[in-house]
Amino acid sequence: MQTFSLNLWKQNILKSVSLLLLALFLSAQSFAQSTDATIAGKILDEKGEAIPGA
Repeated sequence: MQTFSLNLWKQNILKSVSLLLLALFLSAQSFAQSTDATIAGKILDEKGEAIPGA
């Protein structure tokens, strides 16, 4: 009987640690995302000339 409860306790600890590690991993991934960006380039018309103010 004692062996059964010890194995159950180990399984609960393993599940808890696994969920904690998963939560930490996913939260770290969310910080890797960027919310600002810059696009640089030229806007040209059909003749290849720059469009002012675009």
